[in-house]
Amino acid sequence: MTGCKDASACNYDDTATTDADNALCTYAATNADCNGDCLTGFINVNGSCVAIVQGCTDSAACNYSGASANTDDGSCEYTSCGACLNENACNYNNGSGLIHSSSICVFATGTCDTCSGETDGTGTVVDGDTDSDGVCNSAEIVGCQDNTSCNY
Repeated sequence: MTGCKDASACNYDDTATTDADNALCTYAATNADCNGDCLTGFINVNGSCVAIVQGCTDSAACNYSGASANTDDGSCEYTSCGACLNENACNYNNGSGLIHSSSICVFATGTCDTCSGETDGTGTVVDGDTDSDGVCNSAEIVGCQDNTSCNY
């Protein structure tokens, strides 16, 4: 009888007499059982069973764990980090329930700086013009600049 002879396979058949190389066997995905359910201590993240890492998963919390946590452990807190009430700041937050502090406000400065840029660590957002050509880094377009060339 043809069938899988590997006892660790999901489709193991103890009556099988052929399949010496286990080519007919199917196996569970990593950290999952034969039904596709994650094993104890693992959680399904985008179709893969990964180890559970507990932490604060609410990005609005002061102690947000970022991508390092995949399971909320109830530790999120919202009062220690404060809120910026300046509507012109990149990180404006009306601050309901938060401590208000103007020292945490982040502002874009200059024509090339936007709220989507990186911060310089002092509360200033910088996108900049690293090649000093008058065009913001985020608006740079790469190409030939010789107007006599065919690919200008």
